[in-house]
Amino acid sequence: MPKFLVAGATGKQGGATVKALVEHNAKSTTTTPVEIFGITRDPSSDKALAVAALPNVTLVKGNLSSVEDITAIYEKYGPFDGAFSIQETFIPDEVEQGSTFADLAVKYGVKRFVYTGGDLSGLSPSPLPFFETKRQIELHIHTLPLGWTIIRPPAFYENFFVNMGYDWGKGVYSVLSDETPLKQISSADIGQIAASILLEESTKHFKQTYSIAGSDVTKKQAYEALAAKGIEFEKDEDAANNIPGPLLFVFQFMNDHPWEASVEETKKNFPFVRSISEWLETDYKASA
Repeated sequence: MPKFLVAGATGKQGGATVKALVEHNAKSTTTTPVEIFGITRDPSSDKALAVAALPNVTLVKGNLSSVEDITAIYEKYGPFDGAFSIQETFIPDEVEQGSTFADLAVKYGVKRFVYTGGDLSGLSPSPLPFFETKRQIELHIHTLPLGWTIIRPPAFYENFFVNMGYDWGKGVYSVLSDETPLKQISSADIGQIAASILLEESTKHFKQTYSIAGSDVTKKQAYEALAAKGIEFEKDEDAANNIPGPLLFVFQFMNDHPWEASVEETKKNFPFVRSISEWLETDYKASA
């Protein structure tokens, strides 16, 4: 039975990858089910217990900052056919975590390795600190004898409902220019992409980097789709003074350096990826 190791199993992207692999098991009648091992720091949390209750899922305690923890997981539960790598953003050892996780995948013979970074807008280095760390992890992965695939999401549909010290949806509405393409994707679709790469028996995804997006729309089009679901945002006429500096820089960066991801190219490789309107129809909840 193939076995896959998923970092961040209770987070958005890692959790979505676990669920996508579980869905694969439920739908498949001709292939052997896969075993999923998810890493979490706290297996007793409500999120962790919900993930652990899924069929063919084993949740294991581990801190990605601890080489000993991850090594112990490989020693006890491996070998693994594939691994999904993601690290928390805004942590001081993100690069070290991501590099070490990839190194251990090589050491323990992982066949397929998926790393999720960020859309770099064609810039090297990236002026965005939380994307520059991901670029550095990518560079390390490139040096390894590993069947790696890198996926680069730009922003997430779910961001519309997240407060990052300021309401993200309101910030985009207030700062993004009318001409700037708003490229996004859902966390669930990232999980489906990661799972499809891990499950691919050929080597077609090896040494490939995919910038991925489900929607490439104007601000007006995005907010029309949201308004159709009763979700509206007021423009902040004094956004430059009200939005925290680092977040304001991100919005201004989006105006100056649009994300590279192409919806057309994404759908060529992963046709199931949804637009924002499709996501709102299937995944949006009023309590989001």
